[in-house]
Amino acid sequence: MIELLKSWGRALVRAYLRTPLRGKTRLRAITDPLLAPRGGVEVRSIGASRVPLSHAHEATRNMAYGNYEMRDLAAIRPFIKPGDTVVDGGANVGYFAAHLADMVGPNGKVYAFEPGPTPLAFLRQTGGSNRFGTIEVVAFALSNRAGTGTFFETEDILAKGYGRIDVRPSAKFSKVGEFIVPVTSIDAFFADRDVSRLTFIKIDVEGQEKQVIWGMSGLLDSGYRPVLLTEVTITEDWIGELRDYAAFLAQFGYRMYAIDGGLHGVKVDDLKPGFHGNVIWAAGGSRLPQNGSDDR
Repeated sequence: MIELLKSWGRALVRAYLRTPLRGKTRLRAITDPLLAPRGGVEVRSIGASRVPLSHAHEATRNMAYGNYEMRDLAAIRPFIKPGDTVVDGGANVGYFAAHLADMVGPNGKVYAFEPGPTPLAFLRQTGGSNRFGTIEVVAFALSNRAGTGTFFETEDILAKGYGRIDVRPSAKFSKVGEFIVPVTSIDAFFADRDVSRLTFIKIDVEGQEKQVIWGMSGLLDSGYRPVLLTEVTITEDWIGELRDYAAFLAQFGYRMYAIDGGLHGVKVDDLKPGFHGNVIWAAGGSRLPQNGSDDR
């Protein structure tokens, strides 16, 4: 009975989070210690998938309440059609992959890449739960090469997704696991797979975005122009990487779009210092939503 009451309580919080009212972050902070499910993990249905989401971590807790990256998901939806093939690079527990699977439908395909052992265990449950078999879990890190690498998994891997190959995290992380993992590139992975319906690639790999994009140069040279979603952080440490791959993608007709009440064409210098979030890259042949702006 207690668990049923908690479930009803979480449903009420979700309903509140869908309103324009304020105080949502505070509400979750106050109510979740009382409403979290027994064992701390709540399984949520997203389309044809069931995603296990831990209430012990900020990001997965927000996923459980249905208010995580919803603006980003709405922004990419017009680019993805039923039957498409898409890539979720840095899939974590599979929340985004489950939404992608819902977009491509039973005849589509989602390749969900995740090398981190902790989120991978959850991702396998998500992929295995999809009743159409749409999600294929790929336990590889994405980069610009094929082989192996050292994956550094921090204690924030579920809270903030922080884990990466080749470069050890800063000293602020007190607990860092090291794992030898297989590594591949987009070009190598799709060398013997059909790319004719490949329309979208998400690249959220904690600073390895440039390497992943370098690793799809063959695909781009062949004329394919999937829409990209990359995570961007504007700091002195990261902006050089962003400039590099922005210039590289521009050679193939790509432009960057900020997600802000629609899509708005931006340049690197338009993004303010400290900006952290996802941006969309679309080439000339990609259909922009009607409320998107291409005025820069």
